[in-house]
Amino acid sequence: MARRPILNGRRRSLRRLCHFILALAGTGLLLAPSTLSAQVVPSGQNAPVQLPPAAALPEKPPQIPPPEQLVALVRNVLLSVNDANLTGNYSVLRDLTAPESQKFNTAENLASSFGPIRQQKTDIAIVAVATPEFKQLPTITPKGLLRVNGELVTDPRVTFDLFFQSVEGRWRPYAIGIGVVPVPLETPKPMPQPQQVSKPAPPKKPPSQSQQKPPAPKPPPKKPIPPPAESPQSEE
Repeated sequence: MARRPILNGRRRSLRRLCHFILALAGTGLLLAPSTLSAQVVPSGQNAPVQLPPAAALPEKPPQIPPPEQLVALVRNVLLSVNDANLTGNYSVLRDLTAPESQKFNTAENLASSFGPIRQQKTDIAIVAVATPEFKQLPTITPKGLLRVNGELVTDPRVTFDLFFQSVEGRWRPYAIGIGVVPVPLETPKPMPQPQQVSKPAPPKKPPSQSQQKPPAPKPPPKKPIPPPAESPQSEE
């Protein structure tokens, strides 16, 4: 009979523990963190990115893709995010991510993660023709993930921090961090008008000898007209 209080105390402790776990589940604290995030961030900052529990280490670490493939990977991911923001459908974006990332993301929480950009109605389709500038050299993390970090100097300016996982020889998005920095509009400055400076007229050049006209001949001097001779008078 002396053991019953101890057993009852253990049962009460287990019940409290179960209630505490259910309370945590109700608040969503037991859910895995989302691996995709987006923010409208001030200039000079990047959007934070969270990583899910890493998958098993690959037997042979993959090689960093060539520059042309890196540019294509960045553009494809950013355009996929832009399409999802414009349409409100994040199912396609989720299907493009790596299987390990899909375990921790649903279309609903992706819509919540990219809500700040979607609410701003920001269209970043300009990234299709822009060349990304890598702030850090692309690297392979100790977990075998490809990390690409940089920005696109566009309007708006887009910063990115992307992780890719090699799945059957194909790089698929594993975690996405995007920041959109609005570019302030500058009022156009008036164009300076050229100042009109009056220049003195150049001196006239004397005409060349070929252009000089010969002087007109002088008229001959007039000869004096002699007076008329007087007729002799007849003598009477």
